Amino acid sequence: MSKIIANQIQHTQNGAQVFTLPTSDGSSGQLMKTDGSGALSFTDAGIDGVTTGSGNVTITDGDLIVANGHGINFGGTADATAGQYNSINPTTDSEILHDYEFGSFTPHIRTQGGTSNATYAQKGGYYTKIGRMVYCTFFMNWSNGSNHSGYIYFVGLPYFSGSNTSTHLMYGIGTVQLNGFSISGNRNPLLHMGEQTSGTNLASNNSGGNAINEGHTSNGYIIANITYIANY
Repeated sequence: MSKIIANQIQHTQNGAQVFTLPTSDGSSGQLMKTDGSGALSFTDAGIDGVTTGSGNVTITDGDLIVANGHGINFGGTADATAGQYNSINPTTDSEILHDYEFGSFTPHIRTQGGTSNATYAQKGGYYTKIGRMVYCTFFMNWSNGSNHSGYIYFVGLPYFSGSNTSTHLMYGIGTVQLNGFSISGNRNPLLHMGEQTSGTNLASNNSGGNAINEGHTSNGYIIANITYIANY
């Protein structure tokens, strides 16, 4: 049984337990919680560490965890509209943010004939993924490698690119700084990434994005970044 004594509730049916009541009333909509030792207090409705007020939600401890296959829905915001000199409104495919990641990856050089046999002093990269948009930056410094001819590819990017073969809208383009590549003529190099791949080739913007077929020397480095749309 239970009985109230002053500002306490005493429960004795299955062992003595005393709950101490708050000394003053709480606010409208609040709930009562215990500290685990019998002291009761008022708290805002919701989960510990999460408070609401004036339409806002504040997490004071812990993370917001969204179950796999779900995301944050921005459906309450206005869709994109046509900008200046454009009468056709953009098409909104999704307003759910389903992924954010920041991490590292290890890039590799591949040539037309296979994997480069260079000795790497350093190689590595970082990526950020927001929704399906992936931004990568990477660096490689090699030495003691045989001269390689043929097309050059940089592989090992963290996500496969998307696919839309009818419009090629999933292609990725990136900038690059090179040392140790035997590129002849006035051809400005860039990175060109096709669809359904986790690699990018060294290309020229003077040739419609076609790969540069000239290889790399035994010593050199590359600093590069590329942005592309992931397959998922």
